[in-house]
Amino acid sequence: MREQLAPHGVLSAAVYLGNFLLVTGRSPTGEPTGIAPDICRAVAERLGVELNLLGCDTQEEVVDSAASERCGIALVGSDPARAQKVTFTPAYVELEASYLVPAHSAIQEISQVDQPGIQIASFHKSAYDHWLQRNLKHATLVHADSLQASNELFVREKLDALAGLKTGLITVSIDTKEKFEAKRMELASHEWARMKATNSRECRNCHDFDAMSPELQKQTPYKKHMKAKEAGKTCIDCHKGIAHQLPKEYEESDDD
Repeated sequence: MREQLAPHGVLSAAVYLGNFLLVTGRSPTGEPTGIAPDICRAVAERLGVELNLLGCDTQEEVVDSAASERCGIALVGSDPARAQKVTFTPAYVELEASYLVPAHSAIQEISQVDQPGIQIASFHKSAYDHWLQRNLKHATLVHADSLQASNELFVREKLDALAGLKTGLITVSIDTKEKFEAKRMELASHEWARMKATNSRECRNCHDFDAMSPELQKQTPYKKHMKAKEAGKTCIDCHKGIAHQLPKEYEESDDD
């Protein structure tokens, strides 16, 4: 494996800087930070080699870096068109895409979007845009050359819908701290329910009860994990506040 991915003792890895969920910023030295860069670092560490991390401004750059063998691995959304150039592993994370519609729109369900005359703003060549190009039968895509441009296009041209990652669409619609705080419990509840329904899939990409090593855990967390396993619990049942600040309403109800 090391000879294939890092033949010269260095793993070159590419990440897409435009995915705000997977690349969240930069370190003091200028390196990309977030889930995608962390996975690249973990792969390099497991291979026992140094990492050369390449931050790309477009998803096509990421794909081409692997297709040209400039990089041993590249983290980018799976798509049949891209799969003609590179080989994809099973997904390490699933990001939900959806639509945002104007207030008082007649569209209330996703199934109502693909209708004649409906215009959808979309970031051209994004993973969800590739999917829409393959699957839409009646609605029309109106393309923009960046995520921000697609948001502005939707508002400026008063289009029927905006396609995008669900978290990003929420940011567009909830654009002040006050609006976010008012919606925090509702948003958190939706996400907790989604994770519960998928058995905390994102957590279990790296963590699994059966793969835990008791000798590496302190006694208290190990006992809690085994008790949770016996009770059929999943990660989100006990770790709701592990990545984000808990909503005030949850804290208040928890105290009661």
